[in-house]
Amino acid sequence: MHYIIEKDNDGNIQKIIDPLVDKTLFYSISSFEESFKGNEDRCFICGKTRSEKMFNDEHILPNWILKEFKIHSKQINLPNQTGFTYGGYKIPCCIDCNSEMGKKFEEPISKVFRLSYVQFSEYITSNPEFIKKLFIWLNLIFIKMHLKNSFLQLERNKSLGITDKISDLYGLESIHHTHCIARAFHTHASLCKFTMGSVAIFPALTRAEVEAFDFADNVNAKSILIRINEVAIIAVLNDGCAVLNKVIDHFSGCKAMTPLQLREVFTHFTYASESMENKPTFYSTINKDEGYSIESKVKGLPKFNFSKVKFGDYLYSYCAPLLPDDFENEKKQLKEGTYTFLRDKNNEFIDHSKI
Repeated sequence: MHYIIEKDNDGNIQKIIDPLVDKTLFYSISSFEESFKGNEDRCFICGKTRSEKMFNDEHILPNWILKEFKIHSKQINLPNQTGFTYGGYKIPCCIDCNSEMGKKFEEPISKVFRLSYVQFSEYITSNPEFIKKLFIWLNLIFIKMHLKNSFLQLERNKSLGITDKISDLYGLESIHHTHCIARAFHTHASLCKFTMGSVAIFPALTRAEVEAFDFADNVNAKSILIRINEVAIIAVLNDGCAVLNKVIDHFSGCKAMTPLQLREVFTHFTYASESMENKPTFYSTINKDEGYSIESKVKGLPKFNFSKVKFGDYLYSYCAPLLPDDFENEKKQLKEGTYTFLRDKNNEFIDHSKI
């Protein structure tokens, strides 16, 4: 197997190309940023341009979710505190890659999400490879969302003359690994030990007065929450499963959870990820026999530096918007990190907490 390796003037690898299928397997961090930042002419998966292939673009949240919950005309809140309509919230994508994602991810995943939580859990147990598919799908949603931010102005009032993009708040280099994982279905990269992050599945309470869909993420923590009907998935994408092992005891005995309870669980994952030291580092390798693989290095045992006050900031950020205006006492305790929707004073799970 022969590969074309492009290097910069200093000899650093910028791209690895498989000429037999005309496919770029690997983009370096600098090449990723140069190729994709703010570039609405290039497919976010294969890297081909609109002059090279036909495009139909890709909804950032899968279109089957928008249809299922009738939210095409509703808005997602962006990091610059403005809204963007879900139906038009898209990213450049060629028809070939869009079709491939539909067959490999959206069709099978949408069917499984229509199962009950018990059926979903049984399916996962009998199909362990589905977790890998789910993990790559979460990376796809995450990279679409945060790559899209490289097209959007941080300040929408053009008269102020501010040209920064939303993605300048965190830098595209911080999502390079997510892009590599998201493209694994296209590059056929093998994912080695610790490239899988923490993925947890929780039961969600379904009632007429409870909206059946929720989404949240954190770009710094690489955490994501997606709730669809009876199933909630919470994940950290770059921790080698360390966060799940750290926080899982918080949720023993938990039953079907309300939106606020799931937001609290998401906060635990997010804050643990932000507080974690010795996260794995990731790199790509390629050879003529085994092909392209994404590897990881673990520096040592993970360490976590927790602060109740800082945890409270996260808890307030994710939970307070779901509370009515007159819940001032609860909001104050959220900010202090002393309030929980999950357990009562006897440490028992609270059923139907703050519907």
